[in-house]
Amino acid sequence: MSATTNILDCETGNSMIALYYCYPQKGIPAEKIANHTDFHKDACQSLKLGGRIRVSEEGINGVLSGTKDDLMAYEERLRRELDVLHLEGCVGDVSDDAHECSDPADSRELSDHILNGNKNSDFEKETAESDITSDWLDIKYCHLRTDVPVE
Repeated sequence: MSATTNILDCETGNSMIALYYCYPQKGIPAEKIANHTDFHKDACQSLKLGGRIRVSEEGINGVLSGTKDDLMAYEERLRRELDVLHLEGCVGDVSDDAHECSDPADSRELSDHILNGNKNSDFEKETAESDITSDWLDIKYCHLRTDVPVE
């Protein structure tokens, strides 16, 4: 993704940068990386975000630019995506019982509900008990500097 795909609102000061990393203890299984990469591409394109994201078996590292609202929406989508991976048994603490991902067909309906913002009762109960992603995802927001000339 290129920052040139995003028209930033520099005059109003609404442009921001999100810097983040996410390193679950179990990492991201190799068989999930392509789908997870597609998630990032789709989310960033739909929200008109620019920047770079690296996805590997160890985790995710990203720098994105856009409006505050769009960056916050991306964070919400990312947390939901990570919740889905966790519920599939793909990411999480090494002490979790599940060490292999469940069959994607078993969790497809759950994934669709969560990614579309419709949480089922089991998911709501689990996320209400603790924010699963708070131990792995660290995201910081800062205003885009407009005082530095672009060459």
